[in-house]
Amino acid sequence: MSSSRPTDPSLPLEEAEPPKTLADRLWSRYERLREDGVPGWMFLETMSHLLLLKRADRPTAPPPGRPAGPELAAAAGAWTALRAAPDGDLPEVYERILEDLGNRPDTALGRALADAPVAVTDPLLLRELIDDLEEGLTPGPDRSEEEGDVLEALFELVVQDTRRSSPHHIPRFLVDTLVRLAGPGPADGIADPACGTGGFLVAALRHIRERHPGPVLPPSTGRRIEGNEPSPASRLADANLLLRDTGWYGGLVHVTSTDPFDTHRFTQADVVLSNPPFGMLGTPPERPDFAVRTRDKALNHLQHVMSVLAPGGRAAVILPDGVLFGSGPAEAVRRLLLRDFDLQTLIRLPTGIFHSVPGVRTNVLHFTKPQSPSGTPATTHLWVYDLRTGHSFHPTQRPLRAEDLTGVLEALRPGDRASRRETPDGRFARFTYEELINRDDANLDLICPIAQPTPPDDSPPEVIAAEIAQNLRAALAEFEAITRTLGQAPPASMPAASADVADPTSAA
Repeated sequence: MSSSRPTDPSLPLEEAEPPKTLADRLWSRYERLREDGVPGWMFLETMSHLLLLKRADRPTAPPPGRPAGPELAAAAGAWTALRAAPDGDLPEVYERILEDLGNRPDTALGRALADAPVAVTDPLLLRELIDDLEEGLTPGPDRSEEEGDVLEALFELVVQDTRRSSPHHIPRFLVDTLVRLAGPGPADGIADPACGTGGFLVAALRHIRERHPGPVLPPSTGRRIEGNEPSPASRLADANLLLRDTGWYGGLVHVTSTDPFDTHRFTQADVVLSNPPFGMLGTPPERPDFAVRTRDKALNHLQHVMSVLAPGGRAAVILPDGVLFGSGPAEAVRRLLLRDFDLQTLIRLPTGIFHSVPGVRTNVLHFTKPQSPSGTPATTHLWVYDLRTGHSFHPTQRPLRAEDLTGVLEALRPGDRASRRETPDGRFARFTYEELINRDDANLDLICPIAQPTPPDDSPPEVIAAEIAQNLRAALAEFEAITRTLGQAPPASMPAASADVADPTSAA
């Protein structure tokens, strides 16, 4: 029998649970599925479906001047049908609802539910999950983002589950740091060409809403918030954005699941936020707007961002170390970035941020595109914050926390670069364009001379091993580039913006 909360308005309602508490309760029920071999990501998708149906059942009351989003209108009544279904018929009713709503690929709701796996077939467990949501969420329109908060908390629990971790999952506070650097506004078109589950796009919406509480209409240009994710995670991205009440932004939010380097995939964007995948492609993408031809995924994503960024646009992206110091294609891209874009900020991130690759070394690059080309390099000086030297983290034993970024934000002063000052310990330093461009290979692996002694490395063995493996791969790539160079006549100069540079590993 169902134990759902009473709906008689004359009866007092229990106080709703905080999203994290409710997420913990829902996750505890997953243990029964784990025993049957159901992966955590499949359970997360099921919960995203139930949260969407519950969200569609919630009355909406957008503030004046903000259009109500029609995206969830097709699911009206589905939650009531689930609650009314007899326990024995519940799985069949649930699957029929998913099938009916998933047959609408022209809507975000249809894309979120299309071909979705059904993780919960036990009627008693499905009833418990439905009752948990009914009892744990606040009724009424005033807390319309609670469902999104619950999904975000569940996502963190799945990532923390060592049996099923997420590649390159980024903590929310680090995502928020990148968003603050780029500073998206209500008139901006925002894009993430490798959006995963939509974390950057959700954070951008949250940033806009917090800073513009009054009436905000969609951009007059018709630009929208765009994401692309070629994996099944695109379903979670659609669900994540729908639960964040995208109607507030005029419904101009769209996630696709296509080739990330599709030339026509993105319109010009005012803000690009992204954490692209790393590694190598089978063949270089055929993009005439890419100045450098390479199989390196990170370098291609960086060129994609450079290509779609509108004049005056801002970008904040996470990229691996190889982009900063690799020769050949990496050097060519760096020189183009320094010449044609204003590279403002580089944050050397510590290792131990990502669950699946704890030893990977990454960086935040923040740059803008000038309103119009000029005869001088767009970069005048680069501010580098070294958060890596002297710091060691681990995804579970010593995770990066929000307080670890306090000094970063204090030094960077987002939106007020003119007031930045170098720190006495050397962790935050300024480099001129001339200093950067005259370094060997325009190397941007800028280690700031930290004044205080560096503590001993107490990283877990798997982190140290991962770092050694990454250093060996980087060294091998350098030797391959040198070998290739020795077999050819040395070039007279670096390639111009239209030159085609072959990947040194492409002949292998």
